[in-house]
Amino acid sequence: LGWGDMAADAYYPSRYWLVELDGDGNEITSRMDVTSATMWSEDAEWATLGSGDVAWAHTWKRNVDGSPNRVGQTPYGKEAGKSCTWNGNGYGYTWGTLDDRPGGRFHTNEAFSMIYSCKCNDETPVPDTTAPTAVPTDVPTAVPTDVPTTAVPTAVPTGVPTNIPTGVPTGVPTNVPTAVPTAVPTDIPATVAPTPVPTGVPTTAAPTPVPDTPVPTQADVDECASTPCGKGQSCTDPDVSYASQHDFVCACDGDKSITKTDGPATCEKDECGTNPCGTGQTCTDPDMSLTSLKDFVCACDKDMSVQATGAAATCEIDECSTDPCGMGQSCTDPNLSYASQHDFVCTCDSDKSITKIDGPATCS
Repeated sequence: LGWGDMAADAYYPSRYWLVELDGDGNEITSRMDVTSATMWSEDAEWATLGSGDVAWAHTWKRNVDGSPNRVGQTPYGKEAGKSCTWNGNGYGYTWGTLDDRPGGRFHTNEAFSMIYSCKCNDETPVPDTTAPTAVPTDVPTAVPTDVPTTAVPTAVPTGVPTNIPTGVPTGVPTNVPTAVPTAVPTDIPATVAPTPVPTGVPTTAAPTPVPDTPVPTQADVDECASTPCGKGQSCTDPDVSYASQHDFVCACDGDKSITKTDGPATCEKDECGTNPCGTGQTCTDPDMSLTSLKDFVCACDKDMSVQATGAAATCEIDECSTDPCGMGQSCTDPNLSYASQHDFVCTCDSDKSITKIDGPATCS
């Protein structure tokens, strides 16, 4: 059984585990962390071999030591856990989805074949415990002392002798051997002690070590060579090694504090945000990029044709032009700007000391 551990907001597992189960679903091995040796996707197909071993195939972007790289938001970025699909553009198997950015995603033509050696191949064979062959029970255990004077036969009789005298001789034979033979016949089978049967079966089978995959030597890649940041931005690649990609940094030319890693930065500033035109004017910023500053346009509200670029427009209005004071009075507008209205002064022609602001004076 294989599974992965992952955070609730993650796309892919951060650790991969294997454990072997028996026919009842009980764990018969310890749970093995195989994160540094292999990985698989959620739709990976596993095959059980005739030996009981389990095999599957996969590929991944490798770290410098050959182990799978699955750390998000670091040099290999966000595609570390995706499964591979065939790409028809000649790139072989691709990691994730290709896009139009320089470098794209991970491309590879290699696959790794993984085999997990099951515990059933590591069990110690149980020896044959059947009873040993029975030892013949009709073998003489003592040498008879009443052997007649005839020569003792050299072979052990297999049947009951028929020539044994029925009576006990009265004389002591003179040719009886004085010593009992000490040699034990060599053709008598000996009792064989059975091989002890193991009293316990190992409960944990050590997994077959996965050999280190050699890391091929790859050429350096300067990700800034294809100008991925675009106009108005500078590009810096802190590490041009093949193993460190998607780490280039884009910085806005107009404001170096605005940066982004692995993509163009957002370099914008709305110059109208500070109301540079003032009251009575409308501000428009046609290009908010940091490379296009002082291009805002101020237009007078009363006459939109009166405009100025990069500064407030001169929006004047002469309030005396409509002769607001009337006959017998003179009119003066001290400030013609649009922001300063209702400030015209009416003065009596007969007495210049009689005046009124924003309306006709009372002339006697």
